[in-house]
Amino acid sequence: MQARRRLAITLLCVAALAACGSGRLPADPSWPIAAPDMRPPPRWGGFASESAGRQAVADLRNGDYAKVVAEEDAVIRRGRPQAQDYAVRANAEAAIERLPPAWRDFEQAIQLDPNVGKTYIDFGVWLDRAHQPARGARVLAAATRALPRSAGCYALLGWLQYQAGAYPQSIASSRRAEALDASLSFVRYNQALCFAALGDAARSAAAYRRALAFGSDETRQAALMEIRNALRRHPTSASLRQAEGLLCRRESHATVNRSFRPPFPSAFSPHPPRPPWPVGVAAERRRL
Repeated sequence: MQARRRLAITLLCVAALAACGSGRLPADPSWPIAAPDMRPPPRWGGFASESAGRQAVADLRNGDYAKVVAEEDAVIRRGRPQAQDYAVRANAEAAIERLPPAWRDFEQAIQLDPNVGKTYIDFGVWLDRAHQPARGARVLAAATRALPRSAGCYALLGWLQYQAGAYPQSIASSRRAEALDASLSFVRYNQALCFAALGDAARSAAAYRRALAFGSDETRQAALMEIRNALRRHPTSASLRQAEGLLCRRESHATVNRSFRPPFPSAFSPHPPRPPWPVGVAAERRRL
């Protein structure tokens, strides 16, 4: 039950990026988003059957993932399935750790409709949670070619590139996301983290100061957690230590949310999860 509740929170947080086809986040967190993110899609034409689509979305929202898979299996067997049928089934399959079928369904959904940014976002987040950031970066790179004005796709691409160790490329993607939507403070933190990982302490400190001027306390706390995760991998990094000190000093002057938890706990790792991208998305949604 706890795992299902964490997954539901994850998918709701990812919903903040559902407007990526338009290049901007929705101003209203209750903005209606495309399935399978727990709410009805704005148009039902993406399903083979409107009634079946409504039922699948309801079951996904309730955490009945095996039931969703069975329902969409039946729809797809009847013929003429649509992109959203595959996308819904893909999310349900990933939730029950049937990863190879999930990846095939995401790819099929993209092939049927390559202009739905939400499908790329879901696919990329699941690949990140499955510790496949390089593959996720390839998926999101394709998304940015299909949707060149999508801030959400560029932002997720930047995070996945950071996870894959492609720091210069991550900085470029995060800058593009920021240019498309200046309200995304977490992409500023991602740039700063990449500079720190590259050992450029001066540029990292400047980028963190710029991020601190825009982001919320929760976003900053998540960024600090990500620095500490990086320090566990690179404990002798002077630039990461300096970045940690900078954010810790700010923390001592801020109201700290002691109950803060990263927005996207890993579904697949038995170890304490790192906070996956994007840091502070839940806080960003509230601020917007």
